[in-house]
Amino acid sequence: LERQRTRVFYSIQSCTLYHGIVVVERVSEDRWLDRIIQMFANLPNDVILYLAKMLSPVEVAQLASCSAIYRSVLPNPPLRIRILSSDSRTALNHFFFVSEYPSGRVLQSHESLKFCIRYRFWQFDSDRGHRVDLISHLPLRSKGFDLALAAWQRNAGDRSNLRTWSVEPDSNNSNTAGESKDGMDVPWGSQVGLSVGGYCHRFKGHACSVERKYLSVIADDDESNNIQWCVFNSSLGECERMKIIRSDEYASLGKEALIKITLQIRATPVFYSTRGAFGFYSARSLEGGSLDFERPQANVRFELWTERGFLNIKADNISFTFVVPMGGKEDSSDYKSIPNEHPLLEQLWNINQKYMFPVKLYMAASANENAEGLFPFTTLDSFSTCRPLAGIGHSDYDLQKFFIKESEIDEGAMQQRPFANVERCPFRKFYCVFTEPLIGR
Repeated sequence: LERQRTRVFYSIQSCTLYHGIVVVERVSEDRWLDRIIQMFANLPNDVILYLAKMLSPVEVAQLASCSAIYRSVLPNPPLRIRILSSDSRTALNHFFFVSEYPSGRVLQSHESLKFCIRYRFWQFDSDRGHRVDLISHLPLRSKGFDLALAAWQRNAGDRSNLRTWSVEPDSNNSNTAGESKDGMDVPWGSQVGLSVGGYCHRFKGHACSVERKYLSVIADDDESNNIQWCVFNSSLGECERMKIIRSDEYASLGKEALIKITLQIRATPVFYSTRGAFGFYSARSLEGGSLDFERPQANVRFELWTERGFLNIKADNISFTFVVPMGGKEDSSDYKSIPNEHPLLEQLWNINQKYMFPVKLYMAASANENAEGLFPFTTLDSFSTCRPLAGIGHSDYDLQKFFIKESEIDEGAMQQRPFANVERCPFRKFYCVFTEPLIGR
């Protein structure tokens, strides 16, 4: 298995065992681990162990996450945990590997979690060929967030989904209360709290904020199976008490009696607003996860192209194109680049902020058409309530009067704007997802 010193990995296209020597062919970087998994399926154990010596501990843990056979063969198998409510009534239907943050060291099976240490909880998405983290994601009415699985960063420069988790002692539990427990081992199966926070100091109230909130389990009543796992409170209460056990102890709990909650692997937005209720996605975003969030939402598919210095936005289900002047020159200090994505999304992100609101309104109008009957109110009404529009009623909209249309653009002004044209392509689609935060708890 060949690996460059720059730590750029190559996937395996073919592998043969020839006189005891593993022969591999070096190909592209994409899905390298997925190819290795397929390759390892019929290899002898001693060959697997030999190849594992060329991987880092994190990569060994990723490989072990794919198969029980690999875990039994590879040295120092990684720790796997399960998260349950304190009464063992419900559990997340996933096991998680644990990495220390920021070192990235993967905990081994003989180790324990420690109080007040920052961790990342993750598993391996074998379908897409990358790790996915347990994160707080989309906003709820309570100003809390639901839970999802998402890639932290698929490539350098991508938007980060970093969330760190910390096990906090419970003052009502004799096993964890008392003097400071910082750095001490967490007793398996004891009653604890799990706090989560992001990396951003600027956006208070967002899922990515450094503000730490506790994982909560909320049920309609004691008999109901309608249970929601979410990140909600900043203090430890009854709904925030959890248990963490080793994955191999999970079978002894009587899994059939548990209410198991399966989380989605969701796409990461290129950029978003309204605490995540509006998210803009590219076709590349969909390679990392799904846009079906299994909650009330409306998806808008739209095109972008440029012509003579103006950005054209055309939703598939609206009859007219919205046209706005493009942002300042690329050497401006206010210009923000978006690595790894199409330059048109970068241009949309960098338009003058006074035009961004009508862009969102245009998307809300399109979402309103797609969400008919989904919400107990119109998406456009809800949007206008959140972002008041002077002089606009809530029952009758003449949408086109709020937008700049192609026919109204001064030809001379277009010729004066020094931007290269990006021609319209009907196969180049982008997506805006409106998730109503007023739905749900």
